[in-house]
Amino acid sequence: MNKLNNSLFFLGIIFCIYLTSCKDEYFYENNIPTGLGKSIYDYLQNEAYFTDYLRLIDDLEYAEVLAKTGSKTLFVADDEAFKRFYDNNPWNVRGYEDLSLAQKKLIMNSSMINNALLIENLSTIEGPVDGQVLRRATALSVSDTIPFETGSALPGNVYWDRFRETGIFLAKDNTPIPMLHFLESQMTAHNITNEDFSILFNGQSRSGDDAYIYNIKVKQRDIVCQNGYIHVLEEVLIPPSNMAEVILNAPETSMFSSFMERFAAPYYNATLTEQHSLLGGTDSVFVKGYFAERSSIVPLNSSVSCEDPNGNAVNNILLFDPGWNRYYSSNVSGSFQTDMAAIFAPSDEALRKYFETGAGRPLVERYGSIENIPNEILDKLIRNHTKSSFLGALPSQFHTIVDDAQEKMGVEKSHVDKVYLASNGAVYVMNTVYSPALYSSVMFPATINENMKIFNWAIDQLEFDAYLLSMVNYYSFLLPEDNFTYIPPTSYKYAPPQAWIFHYQPARNNMVVYASIHPYDPDTQAVGDSIGFVTNTAILKDHLEDMLDYHIVVGNIEEDREYYRTKGGGTIRVTHNNNRLQVAGGGDIARNTTIPVTEIYDQTKETNGRGNGKTYVVNQPVQTPLQSVYEILSTTKEFREFFILLQGNDDLWIGDDARAAKFGIFYRDASKAGMDVNVRFLNTYHYTLYVPTNEEVQKAIRNGLPTWDDVEATNDQDERDALAEKIVRFLRYHFQDNSVFIDKPAIADSTFYETATLNNLTKTFYKLKLEGGNYSLKVKTERTLNETDDTKIAHVKKDGGLFNIMARDFKFDTPSPQAATMIETSSYIVIHQIDKCLFFE
Repeated sequence: MNKLNNSLFFLGIIFCIYLTSCKDEYFYENNIPTGLGKSIYDYLQNEAYFTDYLRLIDDLEYAEVLAKTGSKTLFVADDEAFKRFYDNNPWNVRGYEDLSLAQKKLIMNSSMINNALLIENLSTIEGPVDGQVLRRATALSVSDTIPFETGSALPGNVYWDRFRETGIFLAKDNTPIPMLHFLESQMTAHNITNEDFSILFNGQSRSGDDAYIYNIKVKQRDIVCQNGYIHVLEEVLIPPSNMAEVILNAPETSMFSSFMERFAAPYYNATLTEQHSLLGGTDSVFVKGYFAERSSIVPLNSSVSCEDPNGNAVNNILLFDPGWNRYYSSNVSGSFQTDMAAIFAPSDEALRKYFETGAGRPLVERYGSIENIPNEILDKLIRNHTKSSFLGALPSQFHTIVDDAQEKMGVEKSHVDKVYLASNGAVYVMNTVYSPALYSSVMFPATINENMKIFNWAIDQLEFDAYLLSMVNYYSFLLPEDNFTYIPPTSYKYAPPQAWIFHYQPARNNMVVYASIHPYDPDTQAVGDSIGFVTNTAILKDHLEDMLDYHIVVGNIEEDREYYRTKGGGTIRVTHNNNRLQVAGGGDIARNTTIPVTEIYDQTKETNGRGNGKTYVVNQPVQTPLQSVYEILSTTKEFREFFILLQGNDDLWIGDDARAAKFGIFYRDASKAGMDVNVRFLNTYHYTLYVPTNEEVQKAIRNGLPTWDDVEATNDQDERDALAEKIVRFLRYHFQDNSVFIDKPAIADSTFYETATLNNLTKTFYKLKLEGGNYSLKVKTERTLNETDDTKIAHVKKDGGLFNIMARDFKFDTPSPQAATMIETSSYIVIHQIDKCLFFE
């Protein structure tokens, strides 16, 4: 270090002399100053054991450069290292004379940095900040090594067909290979542990202040010369290629490489073609690029689309270009120096097991072979095994790695068979395949089956994939096959009502999904011939979103019960017929139909427990309820007396909107129509309505419950209001938050549900306590909470069949239900008849 300081001091003096000189020519440009010791070239020449490396310098005409002042750092190998290299190397050269010009350039230029750096300064970034740099640029250029390739050496996709016989000059990237190093300060700064190092170097250990260039140890460091530094390596440095090439050439990962090569294409490069011509070449030069979100070669249209060499859009792309030597993650401000990437490449054996007996088996069954699996399916598998940060994918960080659904991926150190360090990242050869969330998800069957494209399109367009890919919940997903018939709620009140048949046909006027319109007879359920089409994407998506919400259940629908709440708050019924599942929505039950399940995909079984549920294939979608509370109560004679009270007397509040809102149960929205009229206080949720028998309502009236006739007969406004409020509070007490069905499972003893009646003293809503199970239900009020006489407690009547009746109050996008096109919002209600009125007082 003293010698270095003296040298730098002397250089500073010379520099000052140069600045004050009146001469135009810089003397030391062609002359060596005295007192600085040997140049890099002289040092190597004076030592007896750098013969081969000196031959490289001479042959590549670097002798003059390295013999004068300058700023270079060389990582050299001695003759013993070259002897070992000739005995065993990937090029099969047996002596210096066997090296080609390109090979000489690769060895020489990849071991030279155009800056003078001590080992401890290799990891220093501008600032200066120590320990941040992982990789540095070398003197190597892309034009140093441009191989000529033909035939089977080229990827197997169609973009390469025109070059198979004639061949192609192909650069593996348009950025040069950098130098990767592992130093004590860098490892400390990035929390790279010694165990990390050992796994990355396949069992090799390090100690103290060891320094490595790739996997080669620096055995002598910081040799100070007048024009830079020399560091001596234990072995000859042949820098590895990028991760794509490493995986391509590794004997353990040929299958995974074949997957990635599907996304590779040749891109013409004018700059490299010109450089090639200066060296005597006459052919065009192309660069191998990969369709990816991040690439230095492939033009990107958006975050999900890039361009092929012909300018056509490619929508199935990788996370990043695995051939990009100077890859940098998007969050590192364009610097390749401070991080790189990682790929967890499953071994051929692991992939064979995966597709033969593991989670990949359904793909082979569906497409016939691994080779036939389309890119839009396979890209998910590749993306799940690629990670944008090497530092985030260190072995000590395996427990933090997440998959494409942002769930813990389950990577363990025992899964690593071998590691290859590449120019742009680490390649972990794994004995395990990590299924992407899609393969484990209940939406997977919609992705791979040609006759389920409509729901698959809807999932993509409406971004339901983020929901269905979650591995936190267990889902039951009802998946209808294409060309299904559905009664859209918006057209149920048309004259006549309409049914839509949904179609998937990408070639039809650029429309992927459309619906044909057909007359529908609710009485006979007959569907007529087509009378038009729905092609408005917003309208189609609105109805498909409503359908998706009604076809997803969070939980298992094969438990010991019949009724299951859907994602959207509705309820479906699941029954068995000769051990075959049948499903029905509220609309199906109203018309006395069920829909058989034709096939079940058990994603938990196929993915060894990692999946998130089951997919139930049906030939028709389950139909949402199409009747409002108003329609059901007004057309059911057993509900007549309660309905009369609910209906009220609008004439009492003419011109008094405030009282109409306070005392009216039903109402019509002037701007957002429903099927007919809606319950005023229901608000985009699910509810239960208990309707007492006609006899019990009449009994309550005889016992003092006012009627609207009583209100009308009173002239005093305060008395009118008091009577009206008593009726309304009685009615609202029969509406309960949460839909509760008569079913087999018992209801928990401590279960209370809020009603729609407010306690004026506590400012909280009165509650009901429910007790039941085995298809029975008791409803206890404030008055009967501790009642032991069962005859004084309200029960749901089962003998008349008036229970579990599903209704739905809608708000559409227009003032008239005969002109509605889209659903704005809705509430689900289940209606039960009970044998007693409910009183909170």
